[in-house]
Amino acid sequence: MAIPLRLAYLIFVHKNPAQLGRLLKRLYAPGCSFFIHVDAKTNLDPFRAAINDIPADSVVWLAKRKAVSWGDFSLSAAYLTGFQTILEQRLQPDFIITLSGQDYPIATHDVLHDWLSRHSEQTILDHVMITDALPDILDRVERYYLSTTPHRILVYPHPNPDKRKKRLFNSVLRRSGLFPLPRQMPLNHQLYFGTNWFQLKPLAARYILDFCQANPHYVQFFRTTYVPEEIFFQTILLNAPDAIRATIYNHRMTFMQWDRPPGSYVIPISTSELPAMLSSGKFFARKFEPQYDSQVLDQLDQYLKGGESMR
Repeated sequence: MAIPLRLAYLIFVHKNPAQLGRLLKRLYAPGCSFFIHVDAKTNLDPFRAAINDIPADSVVWLAKRKAVSWGDFSLSAAYLTGFQTILEQRLQPDFIITLSGQDYPIATHDVLHDWLSRHSEQTILDHVMITDALPDILDRVERYYLSTTPHRILVYPHPNPDKRKKRLFNSVLRRSGLFPLPRQMPLNHQLYFGTNWFQLKPLAARYILDFCQANPHYVQFFRTTYVPEEIFFQTILLNAPDAIRATIYNHRMTFMQWDRPPGSYVIPISTSELPAMLSSGKFFARKFEPQYDSQVLDQLDQYLKGGESMR
């Protein structure tokens, strides 16, 4: 019998404690551990209470919690904290799998285990080179995105400075000299883009941490980049030495917005998407919201239980 892979799930949550409990119960298997980051703006206690069914020695609550705001560097910073915590453990995992509390598996643990076993020496990281053919993504790094308050980001130079306040804002920042234009990518790295839901080998996670420590100006650059978690990690690893780059498999394991009909990203997944989801060849899916569709996770559980009975 094959030795179970050690899978470290790095999970980011900010709401719906019961949904986290359900996720962990579905994911739990021999060799699995869970490293959970609860947004610092959120009370931790309900999340602790929601996972009583999971062995306590399989769960680590990240101590250095970040107040995460969508679009800024806070989520990337939480990733770095998670990587550091995982790599400090006595037993190192075979893979670090990143998920949110609104993700859910759409394949059984055995199916996931078998697939990862066939890619046991690879980091699974989807990526595409950022060029002029991706103007919306390129714009994220060519302008400054300045986080002022939670959920509020100021853009410089503002793309449409029609109003007096916008013109004044652009003028003040330009004269300050703090944000020179054109904006220069540190180290002359080629930029890459992809999802931040990936499966890292510990070697890749260690390289990311060491690189950030040695290149604080690089981290500072991404602190004023828009949605940096979809660029930051790919760009570090795809510009790494060959020993790291050679382990990267360009593949995505999560069914997500890019697989869904246009305009549906902001709408939680519903039962109507189950056929597309289950035929996608993916292993996880997102985003689920029980308040929006209370049946979809029940139907997924029934499907997965059927898969378990056929082993």
